[in-house]
Amino acid sequence: MTARSRYRARRLVAATSRWAHAHDNARRTIGVTANSGLPHGLRISWIARCWATLKLGVVGLLSPVWAPMLMVRAAANNRRARELTALFPARVRTIAKDGNPPPPANQVVDVASNIRLAIFSDLHRCVPGRLDWPKRQGTKDLYAAVLDVYGSDEWYLCENGDIEDFWMVGGSTYGSAYDALRMTGAALARFDRSELLVETYRAHLDAIIANNEEIYRRLREQFVITGRYLRTVGNHDNPIARPMVADHLRQQLGTFPVSDYIALRTADGSLSAIITHGHHTDGWNAPERDNLGKLSSWISNTLVDVPRLRTPEGLPPVEASRLLMSGEMPDRLIRVSPTFGANSSYDSLDEELLFDAVHREGLDDIWMLLGHTHSPVSSPRSRSGDDWTRYLNSGSGVTEGIITAIEWDGTGAEVTAVLVAWSIADESTPLEALVRTPSGVTLSRMVLEPNEGRLRPVVAPRSVSH
Repeated sequence: MTARSRYRARRLVAATSRWAHAHDNARRTIGVTANSGLPHGLRISWIARCWATLKLGVVGLLSPVWAPMLMVRAAANNRRARELTALFPARVRTIAKDGNPPPPANQVVDVASNIRLAIFSDLHRCVPGRLDWPKRQGTKDLYAAVLDVYGSDEWYLCENGDIEDFWMVGGSTYGSAYDALRMTGAALARFDRSELLVETYRAHLDAIIANNEEIYRRLREQFVITGRYLRTVGNHDNPIARPMVADHLRQQLGTFPVSDYIALRTADGSLSAIITHGHHTDGWNAPERDNLGKLSSWISNTLVDVPRLRTPEGLPPVEASRLLMSGEMPDRLIRVSPTFGANSSYDSLDEELLFDAVHREGLDDIWMLLGHTHSPVSSPRSRSGDDWTRYLNSGSGVTEGIITAIEWDGTGAEVTAVLVAWSIADESTPLEALVRTPSGVTLSRMVLEPNEGRLRPVVAPRSVSH
């Protein structure tokens, strides 16, 4: 990659992005059709609709070729995922011995366990329009307010993968331009010409940051500058693993560690917990084996933009918020097809197999703090009836009106790790669950406790600074 080729790629990406953003801004009054299946008033440009229709036509014509190949690849990837799951305890033991497990995605950062740490994952920050899931779900401003709470109380913050979304495309003229640039860049990268792909990712990161300015300001001022910000790489934000993209993010935020695993260690160096996004044993989304995940995301985004189709986008169902706060949300481990590595809910991480491997190797004493699935769990129940008592999954930041997270408190005589749900307070919020931010926003914080295979929201004391 030469300086000249990088300059040319940067100019091409910048010019294309400026044109696309200008086109979107000029058509803000255009609405979507009534049968689009999208929220009222959400705009999809005619360019995005035409681009999606063209892609769908090509995909349809080539389906006799790619459909059988996809099934064969899914079966092969699932066999490899089962092998990686069986090997996962060995990775844990390597990390416990202060080493790095085998590549890929094997960078480890050590952190003292005697801290208070809030862990969020799957926030999917993106660009304006259809792809702005947090805004559509009402969690963008909520997350900013929650950051104020943890920042003022001097907590550490870990954003545990799938933070910026580089996989979702379309939804606007810019989203379609990004899609075309990314595909062209990926094709060139196969011939060791990665300039266009890297510059496309850097420009997309800039667009995401511009669309989430208040969040990035809080990250910078309340966590990064104070040395209390940690970051892991997931599948949807895997370009952050590229040094040039990670450095571009640091130019906006400041210096902070980026890793694949965070090892929380006691004073004597013992491994207390592992924080990782959770896609390492996923047959569709594992590092360097994620083509199926990217393809499925690309196809689903294409279908959503095609006029008159009603295609699910991958967001948690509307019912999820009610189930979570009514105590009906299942607190169970996910199972997937033993052949193709996915299930009818589009899950592709087999938590049951992961539990079996960890339990078989006697590693139940180490806390496993993951994300990736969008399904929050705390000490979930397995198919055998046993509970994985030291496993928590933080869920996501895109459930309608609710953000779930893990709170780790290692400052006491015994470690506590709980799953919490944040929302904007209303008249039904218990008095003890009210949390007021420094700016005067009143939030609700509920702890989600395991309860016979379900999550039960309860009011519990909150650890605050003294």
